[in-house]
Amino acid sequence: MEFRFPRAARITRSPEYRRVRGQGRSRPGKYLVLGVLREPETDSGSGIQPTRFGIITSRKIGNSVVRKRVRRRFREIVRLHRPEFLPGWLVVIVGRPAAASANYADLEHELLHLARKASILSAS
Repeated sequence: MEFRFPRAARITRSPEYRRVRGQGRSRPGKYLVLGVLREPETDSGSGIQPTRFGIITSRKIGNSVVRKRVRRRFREIVRLHRPEFLPGWLVVIVGRPAAASANYADLEHELLHLARKASILSAS
């Protein structure tokens, strides 16, 4: 099992973020909003793509140091739990201002709870 967070596991382009926010479902929580969208299968026959993640932290959260800390925490949670996510999804995590004062365990619990509600975690 590999616990890296490679570029192939990230949403990197603005149109993809907009598509998830516009066409996907969102699950709000106290510390974050989880947006999910089923990624269409490619015609190249390569099958289902792995789930890709994007993280958004706005200035409402705090200064750059605080925003970066929140992003690092979300990225670490995703990195550790990435094998549990079902393939073929685009997932956008939008941090809320309360995330700045939350501890790691609270962020992890909420992210996994919202992912379960969105039905994008494997049953194992």
